[in-house]
This record gives sequence, C-alpha cells and structure tokens, in this order.
Amino acid sequence: MAEQSMTEDSVRAMAALVGLKLTDKRVAELLPQLQKSAALAKENRSLDLTGVEPDFKFDPERL
Repeated sequence: MAEQSMTEDSVRAMAALVGLKLTDKRVAELLPQLQKSAALAKENRSLDLTGVEPDFKFDPERL
C-alpha cells in the first residue's frame, strides 16, 4: 500500500464526506492533530500481535 500524507485538501475532503464545511483556520488547526493520529495508527499496525488475545470481544448475543 502506498504511503499517503495528510494534507489540508484531504482534511477538507473528509469533512465534506460527513457534511462539514471547515474554515481555512480550522483546517490548519486540525491538520497536525490528524497527522499525529495517522502516525500513531501506522505504528499500531506495525505491532506483532501474534498469539495475543483481545481484552474485549463484542458478542451481540449478550446484548
């Protein structure tokens, strides 16, 4: 999978998908936070979790 960086245009596009229109100032405020979140998600995907059981399992039968 090709590495893509988060840009102001991608922030606007994501906001538009959920019906938000952000000001240029707000996009500039959000961009570093979203870039940090994306970097953390990438780091999490690289973890070797072989043999690690999840702490939580969703079971719709128990609702």
